Amino acid sequence: MQVETGDERHAGTSARVYAVLYGGKGGTETSGKVWLTGGKFERGKTDVFNVEVAQMLSPLTKIDIGHDNSGAGPGWFCRQVRSAVML
Repeated sequence: MQVETGDERHAGTSARVYAVLYGGKGGTETSGKVWLTGGKFERGKTDVFNVEVAQMLSPLTKIDIGHDNSGAGPGWFCRQVRSAVML
């Protein structure tokens, strides 16, 4: 998964970021919150993560992304999320 932070003033975040993946049969299966650790989420940068989930979510139908509003500068401009599903 690639998470791109926008190139706007104050776009980066110090908060903890998570993703929830949806898919599987009928698109009703979910990964639950997957914390994206190790990312810096800085202005104009792209962070790359290998996300492993216990259940099969193919085909992936939706990704929710958010943060826990922690840290001194929790606001965030997430420009784009790209995913490649590996079976």
